[in-house]
Amino acid sequence: MENKILELSPKHKQAIEIVERIKALKIDGIEDEIGYQIVKEAMIEARDFINDLSELRLGITRQYDDAKKQLIEREREIIALVEPVKDSLAAMKKEIDDEKLMDKIRKDLPARKELLKSIDVEVSDEELLLMKNDKFEKFFTDKKGEYLEAKEARLQAAEDKIAEDKKIADKAKQIEDEKNAAVAKALKDASDKVEKDKQDLIDAQAKKEKEDEDAKEQKILADAAEKKARNENEKYQSFLIQCGYNEETKADFKIFKVDGGEISLYKKVGSIIL
Repeated sequence: MENKILELSPKHKQAIEIVERIKALKIDGIEDEIGYQIVKEAMIEARDFINDLSELRLGITRQYDDAKKQLIEREREIIALVEPVKDSLAAMKKEIDDEKLMDKIRKDLPARKELLKSIDVEVSDEELLLMKNDKFEKFFTDKKGEYLEAKEARLQAAEDKIAEDKKIADKAKQIEDEKNAAVAKALKDASDKVEKDKQDLIDAQAKKEKEDEDAKEQKILADAAEKKARNENEKYQSFLIQCGYNEETKADFKIFKVDGGEISLYKKVGSIIL
């Protein structure tokens, strides 16, 4: 077992060599890409050394269970030499990674703010800088959902108000139209009555004038007929007188009226009794 443990001695020397070689490595700021790469490779080398050592220890312990404790203790001693440097390098790398991430977040800050502005959300730069991409994406998605819900609610409220305003306006217009129609009807009825009364007066006047004209014509006709009758009677009486017709002699005459207004008068010349 002791011989097997001695197999770790080269690893101990290798660990010291690795530590001495990489413990002084530095990264000179975020722009130091070469230094960053060297530290990254050194960290990987230290990690791989530790993994190789663990695999070696596992191989030995499989064969010598009774030496397991000693191997583990020896492993811990050797790891204790390397791990602090590895952790230091990892911390250094993480610091640079964090700075790179923060630098990217700073560069993305205007775009993030524009995205948030598009959904009416304001967040301080300090809060945004603390959000990694996955956290920001979730934050933006949640806020966008709230924004869309609020927007939909506002649109629905606006549509409801427009509909209600239209309903009120339509009702007011209906009332106004009915009022105007009633006024227009009243004015028309009044105008129609005035026109009817006027027409009735005109008709009554025309009727009276016609009746007066007819009466006048009837009087003229009656006067003419009376005058004609009087003239005819005078002519007739004159005819009878000329013929010797009178109350004393009328028994000797026979009067015949012929069509066309002709009157014939026949006188008895004589009579005899046989």
